Amino acid sequence: AAPAWTLDGLTVYEVFPRSFSDSGHLNAVRTRIPELKALGVNCVWLMPVHPISAVNMNGTYGSPYAVADYRAVHPDLGTLDVMRSLVDELHEAGMLCIIDWVANHTGWDHPWIAAHPDWYTQDGAGNIVIPPGTNWSDVADLNYGSGEMRAAMVAAMRFWSEDIGVDGFRCDYAVGVPYDFWSTTIADLNAQRPDAPLLWLAEADAAALHDVGFEVSYSWQGYGAVEGVVAGGAMPETIYTAYANEQAALPAGHRKLRFVTNHDETSWNAAAPALFGGVAAMQCAQAITAFLPGLPLVYNGQEVGSGQMLN
Repeated sequence: AAPAWTLDGLTVYEVFPRSFSDSGHLNAVRTRIPELKALGVNCVWLMPVHPISAVNMNGTYGSPYAVADYRAVHPDLGTLDVMRSLVDELHEAGMLCIIDWVANHTGWDHPWIAAHPDWYTQDGAGNIVIPPGTNWSDVADLNYGSGEMRAAMVAAMRFWSEDIGVDGFRCDYAVGVPYDFWSTTIADLNAQRPDAPLLWLAEADAAALHDVGFEVSYSWQGYGAVEGVVAGGAMPETIYTAYANEQAALPAGHRKLRFVTNHDETSWNAAAPALFGGVAAMQCAQAITAFLPGLPLVYNGQEVGSGQMLN
């Protein structure tokens, strides 16, 4: 059974599975649970563990956010049984396990493409398109006007929360999905686990997502303020201003995810030591960030001052 938790008691560690160990296997995460627990971590967030689409792949390995199958684990990472064991062992250690969920789009060889092309956004000529306003050529935009697609998406999420036993979802590009989908889905999945509530984290800074059920959202303002002070020499008061602005927009009891880096910042810009001007500066930024109200995040390798750009 999942351990009891409160928003004020969680410290999150983001795992990039293929870069977390030499093997890139989920079993390597299992063997290092004691190390994560020794850090004070009690919530492990796994970046997407699903198979990656090979069609229109970007880069050598492809983006894990180009999902090829919502109900499977990438064979390089393990199997569904390995995933179940990882969740069980995290629970035994008193830790939660949440997974990345990409609801806005899929990879181009997801089985829905061939079986249900109407589940995707199409142009006037009937061609499936990438998410509007992006250059994400490796993914196809989902059509939330389709009730069947919505039902299939909910069923896939329920599979992970009920069959695999994960404890919540970090929802990628949450603002790209209609808010009415989130409100009904969050209520539905929560109702299936009344004794083991799910954690809902939105990859966004939109206050409206809290109104539809997300308890936690990204502290982009806070991140920018801390970086501006530690790396840019801005006045420390800007951190308090950003914090006050964020808190004013939050419903009572909701929180911000506070970080000095994550997979987006590391892959787009640089690893945290380079962003902040060295390991000591990064540690200073982390201390400031961790003591602000919210959920502190440690990204893959940050705890040892890794300067590697993971992608």
